[in-house]
Amino acid sequence: MYAALAIDHGSSFRGYLRGAGLGGVPGEDVRAGIVDAATRASADSIVVPSTYPSRAVAAVQQRGLSVCLGLRDWRVKDDTAFEHELDVLLALPQVARYVKITLWVPSARSVVAHEHARAWSERLCAKGYRIVFDVHFTGVDQRSEERTLKVLSGIDGVDALKLRLGDPERYKSYGASSVPWLCRSEGASFDVFKEQLALAVAFGGSGFMAGAALWQDLLVDWRDVDGVSHDLELRIEALRATGTRTVGRAGSVGALSPSLARQRRRS
Repeated sequence: MYAALAIDHGSSFRGYLRGAGLGGVPGEDVRAGIVDAATRASADSIVVPSTYPSRAVAAVQQRGLSVCLGLRDWRVKDDTAFEHELDVLLALPQVARYVKITLWVPSARSVVAHEHARAWSERLCAKGYRIVFDVHFTGVDQRSEERTLKVLSGIDGVDALKLRLGDPERYKSYGASSVPWLCRSEGASFDVFKEQLALAVAFGGSGFMAGAALWQDLLVDWRDVDGVSHDLELRIEALRATGTRTVGRAGSVGALSPSLARQRRRS
């Protein structure tokens, strides 16, 4: 099972800090502590903001993990900030292999979203990046969702889709994707996420790219890097084991494309 820890949250990360009683602590200090702890756990990759310092990205990669740079959310009605962040990223030297784009697809403007996705992917691929689309649907029926998944997964340079947890019917519709799909946690607790991930893997999910479910209750101990790392390690291994057992009973996991899959580090 592919395991990616997402720590690229923007305003929601500040909300998690306030919930942990850390409203007065610099958010980037806490994020750096969690990233440091995550690099010592058995994740396959870490998702950080596209603005994360290049030296910090290099430090993560030196520990054997791949890094995915998360761009801010794109929405049809307000894409100026996104386009600026993308322009800045492309103007800088490439420091990572992957870029995650959070794409909000509205019911009436799905074609516009598809067109933008193709254009972004072409620009990113020209720079040497591979892409993961984090897809959010708003008011879109199942048939339209399947069409969007088919379009996005068929774009050159796209290695995976990040999708919401759901029920068996929704997971069957994810079969429209021609690339592996990973689950996001959407703020669920770890126990809830673990249970839901098992079902998703049974219906073809290849793993997870999740954040808050794994670290939101660990923020208060962010200075204890060893302790947080130990807890993250246990959680990642528990999720891997859940997926393995589920597959053995109910289904098979789609194979990740060679460029996305990374051989797990040996201890």
